[in-house]
Amino acid sequence: MNVVNEQYIHQYQHFFDNALHEFVEQFLTFMETTNKGVRYFFVGNGASAAIASHLAVDFSKALGIRASTFHDPVLLTCFGNDYGYDHWVAEAVKLYGNSDDVLILISSSGQSKNIVNAAKAARAKGLKVIALTGPNPDPILIEESAVMLRVDSHIYNVIECSHMIALCAVVDSCKMITLPNYSLELVE
Repeated sequence: MNVVNEQYIHQYQHFFDNALHEFVEQFLTFMETTNKGVRYFFVGNGASAAIASHLAVDFSKALGIRASTFHDPVLLTCFGNDYGYDHWVAEAVKLYGNSDDVLILISSSGQSKNIVNAAKAARAKGLKVIALTGPNPDPILIEESAVMLRVDSHIYNVIECSHMIALCAVVDSCKMITLPNYSLELVE
């Protein structure tokens, strides 16, 4: 059992050692160069949709950034029915997104057609794309993304938890920069 635990923990350690810091730094730099007042749209499927919802609230409440998702059941089922599931997010981007807004796409596989199509629609409309994926995202998603986090694991729970940690680290880093009393000291 220890070998399994060590291999599993190694997946996270690899993420912490190789990807987390670089992603947070790139994201913070991206935020510094992005116009104030733009909206951030978070999108994902399944567990990634839950992460998207959580982070949209954190960006809004903790950072004062206008952020939301497209996961309203009526919007999702209407657009899914009318445009097909592969295109519902792209159509939502076309309707709600404005030039210079930010679309954050979260996909463990990086292959979901609705996520890849959303990236194409975002770029065509002038939105900036940030993508969080697993190890083998679709080349279009790579090409369309201004900032990308690839988690080098094939374990979806590791990928999803790493996405959550990375985005929460962005929020906490912003809070550390703007709130002088915000501390990350360990509680003893």
